[in-house]
Amino acid sequence: MDDRYRMHYLQAMGIDAYTARYALPGAAPSRLVPVPAVPEWTAPAEPEAETPVAPPAMPTPDMPVLETRAPRRRETDAPAQTAPTRPAAPAEVVRFSLAAVFCGGLAWVELLPGRPLAREQVKLIHAMARAVGDAAQTPLTAQFDWPMHTNQQFDLGVDAARDSVAAFLARQLQEQQCRALVLLGEECLPYIGGLGDVLVVKTRSTVQMFEEPACKRQVWRDLRVLAKGA
Repeated sequence: MDDRYRMHYLQAMGIDAYTARYALPGAAPSRLVPVPAVPEWTAPAEPEAETPVAPPAMPTPDMPVLETRAPRRRETDAPAQTAPTRPAAPAEVVRFSLAAVFCGGLAWVELLPGRPLAREQVKLIHAMARAVGDAAQTPLTAQFDWPMHTNQQFDLGVDAARDSVAAFLARQLQEQQCRALVLLGEECLPYIGGLGDVLVVKTRSTVQMFEEPACKRQVWRDLRVLAKGA
């Protein structure tokens, strides 16, 4: 084999090869080994350059546009969901004011129609207390306003108002040593209750007595149960 070919093959195999620059004195000549002929390598022909494909033309107003849609996903039965429990709606807030007059061992209660109790109304109550035989003591007045606060996190409905009125009247009846409760007018009835064995008498309001003087006869019939010695 020619040294050029041998060096070429050894380098291609990654083997370091060395050759003498000149023949050493007394060295035997290299033995030539017959090597089969190697066909001459021919580089493959380069492929022809492909013609670039033009991008698809954008649709023009005259060209129909094909609408493409994503494939539908197969619907599966979703697990049944329990609707969340809604908290109970708070009770409707009620607003009112009650006037309480304590005179002659009796408590007189009337719903205020948006204005304080007038002096004429207090005088009329004082006269009715004398008519049923109680001592003519100076009337004491008090007012109960609902709601007592504006915090709507608490119950401000009729039931809560009735409980608060009952607590207010129970305390006043005990402090003033009242023997009965007179409700002046049907308007205050929804807010009165829970007073135990207290004697309760219902009659017309003082406003009705001023507007309809003839109703005082009915008022007297209602109050006769309170008259001492009756």
